[in-house]
Formats: sequence, C-alpha cells, structure tokens
Amino acid sequence: MTRFHTIALAVLFAGAGLARAQTAPPPDDQQMHQNTDINTNTNPNPNMNTTTNPNPNSNVNVNVKSDTSTNAYGGERYGGAQLNKSETHPTAGMEETPPTETTTTTHEAYPHHVGLSILAGGGVTDFSKSDARSVTSTGGEYEARVAWNMGLIGLEGAYVGTAQNINALGLDSNAWLASNGVEGLFRLNLGTFMIQPFVFGGASYVHYSIENSSFNTSDIRSSDDTFVIPFGGGISTRLGHSGAVVDARFTYRPTFGADMIVPSGGEHQLDNWSASARLGWEF
Repeated sequence: MTRFHTIALAVLFAGAGLARAQTAPPPDDQQMHQNTDINTNTNPNPNMNTTTNPNPNSNVNVNVKSDTSTNAYGGERYGGAQLNKSETHPTAGMEETPPTETTTTTHEAYPHHVGLSILAGGGVTDFSKSDARSVTSTGGEYEARVAWNMGLIGLEGAYVGTAQNINALGLDSNAWLASNGVEGLFRLNLGTFMIQPFVFGGASYVHYSIENSSFNTSDIRSSDDTFVIPFGGGISTRLGHSGAVVDARFTYRPTFGADMIVPSGGEHQLDNWSASARLGWEF
C-alpha cells in the first residue's frame, strides 16, 4: 500500500468517529454525576446519623431523624445535650460560683454554762465590834473554795482561815488569834456578763483559838466555837477563752454564841468582815 492510501484511510476513520459523536443523543436529565438517596425517618427520640462522602461523583446517603423532643437543649442534632429541669447550667464563659458558707461566732459570757471551779486565795479581815477590835489588829485571810456553777445560780463550799495579832493584859505577847472554819454558800449571779456581779449567803462553823501563848491570865478565853451566817457580794470573770477564773468579794460574818472575851457585849462580839480575791480553774 502506498503512502497515499495510508493517509486516505486515516482521514476516513477520523471523519467517521466525528460524525458518530455529533449524532449521539444528549444525556438524560434524570441522570446526574451525583446520585443522592435521602431517607427521612421521623423518630421522637432525638438522634442523628449522617454519612458523608467527600467525592462529588460518589453516592451520598443521608439519614435524618427528626428531633421532636421538647426537652432538648439545642438538640442533640446540633451537638447539644438534654436539659434536665432539676439542673442549672452556668452561662457560657462564666465560672460557676460555689455556695458560700456562713460561720457564726458566738462569744460566751461568763457564767453561761454549768461547770465546777476550784479556787484558792486570800485577803484581809477585821472585827467590827469594839470589844474584839480593841485587843486585835487587822489580819489576813486564806481560803480554798469549790464552786458548782449552774448558770444564774451556784453553790459553794469553802475552808476559810484567819490569823491576827492579839494583845491583852495577862496574855503572852507572842500570842496570835487564829480561826478555822467551813462554810456553804448559795450564789446568785446578777445577769450574764463577762464581768459577772453576784451576791451570796449561807452558813458556817468557825473555831477560834489563841496560838503561840505560853500563859494566859487575861479575860480572853483560849478558844471559842461560833455559828456564822456569811453574806456579801462580788464580781468574777473568766480570763480570755481559757478555764481560768478570777473572783473578788466582800463578806460580812455575823457570829452567834460567841463568848471568847469576858466580860463581853454579847454573842456578836466576834462579828467580822473580809475583802478577798481568789484565782482558780473552771472545768
């Protein structure tokens, strides 16, 4: 075959292909490069299932389930969550503030509570009647006390001792007058304050004796036993928040049955007073 024949055949085949392409029917409008299948299912349960293929020429299946729940907060369809009516959600961008606890501090006034106190102390004492005061001097008092506090009222039991100089014609100059007694008191607190005023009254037994005397030819007997009704008032307080307590009081002690000084002005010849203070601990 000559070169001319070869070129003629090539031109013939090219022309046939072009004619076939021009006479081919156009594509159907129902056919698309993308085939989409949509399946809609109404379900009261808020849920969403979506499958996406990034290839535009591939099939895309979309399965949408409608959210008909009225309790959805934003809807799970949009990435939200179910809203529980019993829960409170803070505003976006704000931190939730924790609840504030309120602490009430009370300062307890003395003596609000029931407690047992043990105290010890002392003070000064003297007789109030001229018969006894003329032969004695102001002396000292020492004591140990147990108190049971019950709020506005209280009970006390105490040992009380005194020591005084005594000087009389016919009595050893080295002699001194001593007393030892026990007493029980009822106490009434006047209110409830940090510095607590109070009044008290009770009864006691007191034994008087002359000590350190090698002889006694005076009109003063060597000993005497008396019945006493002590009463008075004072203040007390607690030191800080500890159990330490301080007590200060004035006491007057009328005596009955006293006959130590002969002749005397009667059974009240040994009436006396005292001013004292004590320190202790309340349990």
